[in-house]
Amino acid sequence: MSKTKVSIGVIAVTLLTVATLFLLPLPPRTEVKTAMVTRGEMLETLLLEGVVTYQDDQPLVSLGPGQIRQVYVRQGDRVEAGQLLFSLDTAEEEAAMTLLSQELSRLEGLDGTMQALMTRQRLELCSQQAALKGSIAMKQVRAQQDGVMGPICCREGELVLEGTVLGSMHGENLCVMAFARAEAVQGIEDGAAAFLLDESGRRISGAVLVRMGQPQQDSLTGAAGYPLWFSLGKDLPLGQRLTVELVKKRFQNQTLAPVEAVGSDGCLWVVEEGVARPVQVEVLHQDGDFVSVDDDLEGMRVILEPDSQKLSPGRAVREGEP
Repeated sequence: MSKTKVSIGVIAVTLLTVATLFLLPLPPRTEVKTAMVTRGEMLETLLLEGVVTYQDDQPLVSLGPGQIRQVYVRQGDRVEAGQLLFSLDTAEEEAAMTLLSQELSRLEGLDGTMQALMTRQRLELCSQQAALKGSIAMKQVRAQQDGVMGPICCREGELVLEGTVLGSMHGENLCVMAFARAEAVQGIEDGAAAFLLDESGRRISGAVLVRMGQPQQDSLTGAAGYPLWFSLGKDLPLGQRLTVELVKKRFQNQTLAPVEAVGSDGCLWVVEEGVARPVQVEVLHQDGDFVSVDDDLEGMRVILEPDSQKLSPGRAVREGEP
């Protein structure tokens, strides 16, 4: 067979192969939703249950047992620090004080020599007098700061025990109060940033930690925790429950991929020139929205909610709206 006929045959086969490839239907592209890997700030946060309440809300408790003699305020009254709010009956102490005063007056009426001999007795009477004054003071509940009276929980003539809540008072501004385990807020200080989240988990406002209370022990679990008060960045109704997202740490200049882009196998699926390929990543940090990944992934487009059953290395994909 001549070389010319061989060449013509090779060309014919090549043209037939090319034509066949053009005529065959292209493999379908899998439609995917994608997002770009960007650079930004990563926040490590702590989620807490909170409720809108009055700022500086505090209970007013009886410091000793006794009978309520007088209630000096009503709910809604504005009060000043040091103002007398409740008093318990002190008739017994006052009667004893009268007797002590009479005895001290008698001793002071003695001549100098007799007063010197009665010095020890006089000191003992003065000590008893000071103790009675302290007992009377403990039966008087006063405002520790300026504020507004909340609900009154007692009435005149009622017998109460030590520690009985007589009422409450609060500041005029609203805030959000939450409770956190002691170990969870270790190192957190006043001024820490936070976000307020609605029932759907959407951030509705920024907030600031304005005060951390004294540690308390949970009566059910025995675990120690802290009450936290946060400022309100917007008007919210008293008693509304929401979630507080407290910022514990900030990681600057991180390469961020959406949380939805990380598959159950720990892979990101990167789209390059219409083709998908898996990339195993090590998640350095994570919050509710993003994961921090290797810097060399910055600027790449990754598939959101990758479906391992529909994806394979080299799979042709078509990007849709995220």
